[in-house]
Amino acid sequence: MSTSSLGTTVKVTPSGKSAVTVGLLRSVSEIRLDSAVIDVTPLDAAGGFRQYVQGFRDAGEITLEGFLDKDQTGQTTLRGLYLSGETAAFAVTFPDGETISFSALVRAFSTGAAEVDNPVLFRCVLRVTGAATFS
Repeated sequence: MSTSSLGTTVKVTPSGKSAVTVGLLRSVSEIRLDSAVIDVTPLDAAGGFRQYVQGFRDAGEITLEGFLDKDQTGQTTLRGLYLSGETAAFAVTFPDGETISFSALVRAFSTGAAEVDNPVLFRCVLRVTGAATFS
């Protein structure tokens, strides 16, 4: 059964520190596992059809977007991780209890434009390093 995304949370745990929730989120992009494909077609392939095997896997990038708040601990933690270049543990938990855990570095952190009749947003791009686990 399909569920609403209301209640989805993202927690970040920098090395040697406690987990903090990234607050005021309004979106979490898809978490997309992908892999390279290696062509292993021999010259005598049956029927002339190509054959493939899976190559290196990649858990990709995840974009977080939310309402900017300079006092929100999760947001300041993300900015600090960007500045330090360190990787941290992340966990995305959906309302049905599914949790995806991974290690990532903060590849980008931006603050949105200030526009009439619009809130100021932040956007953060996480580059997953290694495997993502589902529980």
